[in-house]
Amino acid sequence: MALALGFGLLACTGKGEQAVSTAKPGDLLVLSGKQRLELVQAPRGGTVPNSLLGGVVRLRGDGQEQLYSVNAVCSMPNLPGWPTYDNLYGRELSTVAEAKNSLGKTSWQILFHYGKGKEEKMGRDPGPWTARLKDNMCRRGDFDDRPKR
Repeated sequence: MALALGFGLLACTGKGEQAVSTAKPGDLLVLSGKQRLELVQAPRGGTVPNSLLGGVVRLRGDGQEQLYSVNAVCSMPNLPGWPTYDNLYGRELSTVAEAKNSLGKTSWQILFHYGKGKEEKMGRDPGPWTARLKDNMCRRGDFDDRPKR
């Protein structure tokens, strides 16, 4: 019994979703149904403290494989003057090298309003994995690793 429990814990911790803040290329960021979103190139910090720019991810599963450049601007809940949504945007890529020349270019943008659903601002939502990736990049839900007060 203890051996089975140990293998179960190893499977959960060794192969589960990784927080983007500690993930390395090849790590699983999001598991959404039969689709896996893996980190290819870690995002770098943006011009404001709550933004991540230029990360590259690979979506695999359901007979598809696609590279995306993804960016997030995460809001600060309950702070005056900050928007009440998180912003995730990106574009499809053919190669990882293409990401270097695509900064500022986007083909889809989704605003995740606090408690009010999401709003597609541009393009088409590439899939249900976007909500989970937003949680990962913005440290929301079970990805929230910030110290509790």
